[in-house]
Amino acid sequence: MLQPDCPVVNVQIGGVTLTMMPDTGSNITAIRVEDMQKLARRPRILEAADGPTAANGQCMKVIGKFHDSISIGETKITTDIYVLDRLTVPVLSWRACVDLGIIPRNFPRQQINSIATRTATAEDLISEFPAVFDGIVRPMKGEAFSIKLREDAQPFSIKTPRRIPFPLYERLKAELDSLEAQEIICKVTAPTQWCAPIVVAPKKDNGIRMCVDFRELNKYVIRSRYQSQTPLEVVASTDASRAKYFSVVDALKGYHQIPLAKESMHLTTFITPFGRYMFRMAPFGISSISEYYNQRLDDTFQGLKEVRHVVDDCLIATSGEESHVQAVRQFLQRCQDNGVALNKNKFAFCKTQIDFAGFRLSADGYSIDPELMKAVRKFPTPNNITDLRAFFGLVNQVGTFTSDIAEVTASLRPLLSEKNLFQWGDEHQTAFEEARRRLAIAPTLAYYDQRKPTALHTDASRLKGIGFLLKQQQTDGSWRVVQAGSRFISETESRYAMIELELLAVVWATQKCRLFLEGLHEFEIVTDHKPLIPILNSYQLDQIENPRIQRLRAKLNRYVYKARWVKGKDNADADALSRAPVDNPTAQDELGESADFQLTNQLLMHLESAELDPILQSVRQSTASDQELQDLMQYIRDGFPNDKANLPLCIRSFWHVRDKLSVDDGIILCGCRCVIPHAMRKQILTDLHASHQGLHKTKQRARMVVYWPGIDRDIENTVKQCQSCREHLPSQIREPMTTQDQPDRCFQHIHADFCEHAGKKFLVLVDAYSGWPAFCHFGDRAPTYKLINACREFFCQTAVPEKFCADCGPQFKAQPFVNFLRRWGVNIKYSSPYYHQSNGRAEAAVKSIKKIVRGAWDSRLNDLDKDKMAQGLLQLRNTPMYDGRIPSVMVYGHTVRDTLPAHRKSFAKEWKDKVWKMEEKAAEIHAKVHQHYNASKRQLEPLRVGSHVVLQNPVTKLWDKKGVVVEVGRHQDYMVKLVSGRIFRRNRVYIRRCLPQEQLSTTGASQKEGEAQDAPDKPKTAQPRRSQRSNKGVPAPKLHYRKLGEPVNA
Repeated sequence: MLQPDCPVVNVQIGGVTLTMMPDTGSNITAIRVEDMQKLARRPRILEAADGPTAANGQCMKVIGKFHDSISIGETKITTDIYVLDRLTVPVLSWRACVDLGIIPRNFPRQQINSIATRTATAEDLISEFPAVFDGIVRPMKGEAFSIKLREDAQPFSIKTPRRIPFPLYERLKAELDSLEAQEIICKVTAPTQWCAPIVVAPKKDNGIRMCVDFRELNKYVIRSRYQSQTPLEVVASTDASRAKYFSVVDALKGYHQIPLAKESMHLTTFITPFGRYMFRMAPFGISSISEYYNQRLDDTFQGLKEVRHVVDDCLIATSGEESHVQAVRQFLQRCQDNGVALNKNKFAFCKTQIDFAGFRLSADGYSIDPELMKAVRKFPTPNNITDLRAFFGLVNQVGTFTSDIAEVTASLRPLLSEKNLFQWGDEHQTAFEEARRRLAIAPTLAYYDQRKPTALHTDASRLKGIGFLLKQQQTDGSWRVVQAGSRFISETESRYAMIELELLAVVWATQKCRLFLEGLHEFEIVTDHKPLIPILNSYQLDQIENPRIQRLRAKLNRYVYKARWVKGKDNADADALSRAPVDNPTAQDELGESADFQLTNQLLMHLESAELDPILQSVRQSTASDQELQDLMQYIRDGFPNDKANLPLCIRSFWHVRDKLSVDDGIILCGCRCVIPHAMRKQILTDLHASHQGLHKTKQRARMVVYWPGIDRDIENTVKQCQSCREHLPSQIREPMTTQDQPDRCFQHIHADFCEHAGKKFLVLVDAYSGWPAFCHFGDRAPTYKLINACREFFCQTAVPEKFCADCGPQFKAQPFVNFLRRWGVNIKYSSPYYHQSNGRAEAAVKSIKKIVRGAWDSRLNDLDKDKMAQGLLQLRNTPMYDGRIPSVMVYGHTVRDTLPAHRKSFAKEWKDKVWKMEEKAAEIHAKVHQHYNASKRQLEPLRVGSHVVLQNPVTKLWDKKGVVVEVGRHQDYMVKLVSGRIFRRNRVYIRRCLPQEQLSTTGASQKEGEAQDAPDKPKTAQPRRSQRSNKGVPAPKLHYRKLGEPVNA
């Protein structure tokens, strides 16, 4: 029962007002069961571990506890509230009384006056709260951070650590030991499904930065999408019109203060040369940690109305000095109670003007930080039409597109015309300064809002510097600038390859815009350097071989972004800033260099002076005497023009690699490859091919160390010129199946071939349409007259064909047989020698007939059993072929009677109705066969008359005969004249193109202007090489085709 003089306060809990007694002797806040039943929001009651003890020593019965907020006026806190049985008065704990401002923060100390409070300094507060500023990372109080993955998550694990430079081994081990001692990480010995790589980069303070690449894990992380305040909302909610005193402080290693849930620890496993580790505290680089961290800090500082934060940057603002010190003490006490560690080196205390989150706060209000638009305000006065166009590009992108800007710049626009003389006067200077002033004032800039689409435009100029603009899309669809910046490049950075310089611009811009970009769901990086896109979007850190690019790329791990390429004209604003930089680079700006860069560079110079590499020294000396490379070196230092046509012809072949070119101690580098002078290229090609490992591997080796325009073509010529390699080339891949003109009736096309068994000759004939086979036994010899008689008898029994297909056997090419076919009106087609598939039907029929011959052969008489042979031939004519057609049905409309029992129904007229179905089914089967066969084949390039070629020996498989194509057939067959004067007829698969000796001798020459880099040599029509046996050259006949049936005279 409450006594009349008992102190009480009215508080809000669960949507209702309760009267409670402040109890400075109580460690818990407690209410009665009937109080809990009054709450508008019924809480979830949790089990309490231990029951409290009353002042008289009695244990009190605990119903449970719940977590909820308690507020008095504008002050609000969140704490555990116990529900006790038989409690007479609801009580507030002494901690709740302090947080609600009921009793002073220094309770139970005696408070004599407020002089000490008013005169407190930052050092006093640091000493008063040592656990907050001692530099030790402790786990924040509260639940652990859990990493939630999508159901379709595919584990990613690497088995071996990335190689670490030996000088960094000890520092990496010390860093791992330090993190392990702070219980941020721990050793892993059990198998894990996830394991990420690390990249180690030295820092300028002689420490290292260890980056764990969680890109693969982040693909499947489910984000909470916690809605946190934007910097503008944070600043605006401080009520800066009444605030006079400000303090700013950063959390120490913010994410590492959050405990990581045990079930999520294995997901953060990473591998090092000293074994595998996993995080016990939340790591940097997890895409969902920033939202969770913001939520935890919001809960921690809930009720402290003077406190605001953007990620781990905290702001305290009050209207009076005394109240400010009190507010800072409350903030630091809350940090101490919840285990939040702060960075004392970034503690700015009780300032009347302060910079926070891109804004400048003072008693007069808040405004954009003037440093953000320094690059715009200090744009230099244009000296020519190019500078003025760059400024107008900035006007179009940064300006508000209002009539006042157009009016101010009206006098400048005539100078943009090339017809007018560029003469800068006082009126131009006045207009320029006014336009520049209006561009940099606040109305030009958009306030930052993290909910709007964000794009970071960057560009780099080798001659000048780097620049960026941070833009956001407005509700009307336009893009407005939030922040801009530019700086000159350092002497070291001026030697960067262009791709390194462009990436440096991106990383430097993200560092300058960190407060706007860190924690965003995603933003866009816009660049006009296309080779940078896959490095930013696709490559893993361990896939990047260039150490500088790898270091720069690792610095982007904390951000979630997507890179997009635009044309240079669409990135004019960033280009203008990069060509007119404002700030000088600081030591912290050289993000592409490691801490030991200068020392390492000096050491290398010392070693080089002691003992120069003789090979590199020869490259350096030869480069110095090569005028083309000296001109190229000048363009690398001064910058390439905007148009390839403005380059000298000898330099144009380097245009497509201009972004990769750099100069190091007199040697031109293309990436990490040495650009070889003309005088050394022939020897380099010889050295490259010393291993005789073939064209592909030779090119691979060259792409590791050396470069010049057209090096791939020169390597191809060198390999082709190698006699040993050329002779042992593998056979060429078979060509796709070609369908010749198909017959549309029986015995229109006949295929023929000879076969032999036990020394006896046999002629096999087959109809191309029906597959009807015929057979003729010739005996020991197969003279031409027997062939003529057999064909005459076959023609009489079946029909006279239109085409007779055969190989190049002497009987088929004999003039009497050719004359016989001509008299009967039959065209003849010859297949290519050693290319059996060109007469495939006859070859297939020979296989089938030879099986019958072997079965009908009488070994005692050493002769053929004619009855068995005839019976077997009848069976073959009634047997379905692979495509389902039956030869006898295709010829007669039904099967013929043989020695097998057959009912009369098997000769019924229904067979005629099935013929067309057989043809349809055969067409489908043929189409599938063609598709399956052609799947692994490719068409070889046709040859022309005069092409220099080499022939493959069909027996030894060596490419050992050189010649010139003198005639082209219709069916991928060619007549090739050898050096000896002999003429061979071969199919395309037995012929390779080769270069004439005079063309091979030009290896190592520079590419002509307009030729593509590393493009394969295109076939050129060349005059045949003169025979060594005769002074008469082989004429290059005109391209023509042989007539069908025309004999070839070898």
